[in-house]
Amino acid sequence: MNIDLARIWRDDCLQNHSVCKLGSPVNAPLPTRLLDVTNPDSPFLTETETFPSKIPYIALSYCWGPGKKFVTLQNNLDVHRRGIPSASLPLTFRDAIWVTKALGCQYIWIDALCVVQDDMTDMHREFSQMGNVYRHAELTVAAQGASSSHAGLFSKEMSETSPLALYPCTVQLTVITDDFEVSRQVTLAGTNNSTDHLAGRGWVLQEEVLSSRALVITSGQIGWECMQSSARETSPILQMRKIPLAFKTDAEAEKAVLGPNRPKSLGNVEAMRMRLYTPEKMMAATDSILSTRRRSNHFDAWYGTVETYSDKLLTNEVDTLRALTELKDGFVEGYGTTYLAGLWKEDLINGLGWYVGVNDARNVWSEEKRLRAAPSWSWASVGKVRIRFVPRLASEKPQTQILDAFCDPDDPIKNAGSGRMGGEWSMRLLGPLKKALLRCDASYSKWRINVRTYGGAATAEEKAKFGAVKTVPGVHPRFPALLIEPENPDNPTVLGEAVLDSSSFPSLLMTPDGRLPEAVIEVFCMPLRHHSAGLRDGGQSGHIMCLLLLPHRADSCSYLRIGLGFLQIADWFSSTNSEEDVDCEVI
Repeated sequence: MNIDLARIWRDDCLQNHSVCKLGSPVNAPLPTRLLDVTNPDSPFLTETETFPSKIPYIALSYCWGPGKKFVTLQNNLDVHRRGIPSASLPLTFRDAIWVTKALGCQYIWIDALCVVQDDMTDMHREFSQMGNVYRHAELTVAAQGASSSHAGLFSKEMSETSPLALYPCTVQLTVITDDFEVSRQVTLAGTNNSTDHLAGRGWVLQEEVLSSRALVITSGQIGWECMQSSARETSPILQMRKIPLAFKTDAEAEKAVLGPNRPKSLGNVEAMRMRLYTPEKMMAATDSILSTRRRSNHFDAWYGTVETYSDKLLTNEVDTLRALTELKDGFVEGYGTTYLAGLWKEDLINGLGWYVGVNDARNVWSEEKRLRAAPSWSWASVGKVRIRFVPRLASEKPQTQILDAFCDPDDPIKNAGSGRMGGEWSMRLLGPLKKALLRCDASYSKWRINVRTYGGAATAEEKAKFGAVKTVPGVHPRFPALLIEPENPDNPTVLGEAVLDSSSFPSLLMTPDGRLPEAVIEVFCMPLRHHSAGLRDGGQSGHIMCLLLLPHRADSCSYLRIGLGFLQIADWFSSTNSEEDVDCEVI
């Protein structure tokens, strides 16, 4: 491992990156315990309550993985305070201790060692502060190349003598034309295609977002990621991110973000990190600068983070919302918003625009489980599956009022059990409510995914049957269906597309194998947003995104969400038989 290069990156960031310094304020609290690596052969746990001032420490982000767990327990806590023989530690821990010492740092935080794993009081206290641990660390060592705590940080590929080692190569390139000849020294950088063992872990997302600096160690090379720059061993010069906060004036920021050489949009993780670390500055610096076509604010950063998170795996489904707790807490602190089971009350009209994405084999929760685990209007109610949000464009206008919404507790999933509700929740809406027919057609679902999502060729029969159906670009549902006009079901008019939350609800739609049958049922539509741009078929009629609802109780105006609808007839709600301004509850 090129530890000298890691020091250069770290020191450059500490000295020159003003935005990155926001992660380690002088008055930041310390973790309760840290591992002292003064003697790396015998590190020991130390309590930080008597430390006179903030000290730098490193945090480790890694996969526990299979194999025997080496942890601190109540019966060995005193032993670990006196010293832990390095040889007894898992290899990933030993390597992380070596890196800490080599970087000139005295302390490292490793959850397995610094949290008493059989003391529920200690675990609750420490894990509730885990976000601050990564946020306030000098840097995080991200063990991407280690499949477990026993795998180690360094592989044979990182050896300087290995034929697989990757190094930048400088060559002389000469360009010769009829008019001139130019020679340049060019550095060719290799790539690293090693497995990222952290990428699929749901809990690691918080660690990645909250770390202002990360030394990334893969099986092939090391890399650097911070709020203002990135680098890798085969391209070692820090490449600065063109973020608005890195510029001195609004004019410089605007030129960087919107100019001809503007960078690509920040990724979901980077956008969320910036929004959490500098909420006021980011709102002032970006909300007036970014493109007016597609909205991009702190709520949209949250939705992007949920999308990224939904693709990751969790061992325990009860952690579906819990694994986002630290990000949620930072969001509440920075923006003063109200959290509702994965969504935000202040932006609920847009947060409701979630759907279950295609290309994911994980099971959606059953109807019975959805009803007791979380609000039907929350993405968390379908379980740990791929979630996507329909982007909101600046031209879209709200069509329904959110009168009120609550969820107590804000994470009901952790309380839900067999036959037991996780909490209480409700959402009251005021807007037009109109009936439509939902047609579950297996041939449409097949055509929609194969042709419109993956760009496959349609048969002549499919073209004749579905070619005129307008779909929204960028929306790729796992459970597509059709919405049709109820007035003439024998010769129906297609109103648009339904994007269902599940294939197993309501109960009357279920088949023995849990698939959508060939069926038509009555549903209620309530509009959320109206967008006037074109749909995917070349048309420019626009669409209305609406909630698809089923009655929950026959004797009241109470409904359950079953999906979204995209109506290609923009004035459908203003036509006859529309019941306007209905005050209804969605649970």
